Amino acid sequence: PSENARLTDLWLLIQAGHETTAATFSFFMMEIARNPSVQHKLRSVLASFMPEHLSLSSTVDLTQSEGDSKLLSAIANCDYLNICLKESMRLWPVVAGGPARDIVEDLHYEGMLLPAGSTVCVHYYSLFRSEWIENADQFDPDRWLASNPQLPQLKEMFTPFSLGKRACVGQNMAMFQLRIIAAHFVRYFDFELMEEPTFEYFLTLKPRSIVMKVKAAE
Repeated sequence: PSENARLTDLWLLIQAGHETTAATFSFFMMEIARNPSVQHKLRSVLASFMPEHLSLSSTVDLTQSEGDSKLLSAIANCDYLNICLKESMRLWPVVAGGPARDIVEDLHYEGMLLPAGSTVCVHYYSLFRSEWIENADQFDPDRWLASNPQLPQLKEMFTPFSLGKRACVGQNMAMFQLRIIAAHFVRYFDFELMEEPTFEYFLTLKPRSIVMKVKAAE
């Protein structure tokens, strides 16, 4: 491949594979710091199977340590952690604009004419905060529990990685990274949001700055 092609591939890996995950994690921590009751509940759940103290000198070797493997598996399958991440991604989809498509022929939809040649996109930020969602602007991980009658519609609507053949190829890796990092931050540290952040949108949605007070969790 040419030098330009290699640079394009490198930019895509950085932009799509790292920056998006970092922004998603930032939004998650913002909501965790905003909602102390959720933070305390999640920490209590994590404390039930994670070590009491964080060892900064230890390394994880899945080929050698059965304990490390079991811990990572437990984190990845932690239901409450997963719905906290899911709720954060519902409120703050990093790829907020969604996929764009060109219309090849006139399209009539609910009394509107979308002429051929127009470009349309699924606006995830608006879709994930639709009016039919109860308390749509509220961070509520419990809305993803089976007891919520809206759960089937929420599952059908929630597509932060898109769908089909063009869905994000790195979604499994991204979610695994988010679970492991989020679990360790919440388990061992306590976060308090000091001021509301501002946001920016250029290709992706991201917080401009998040100021938090951090201390060791009790």
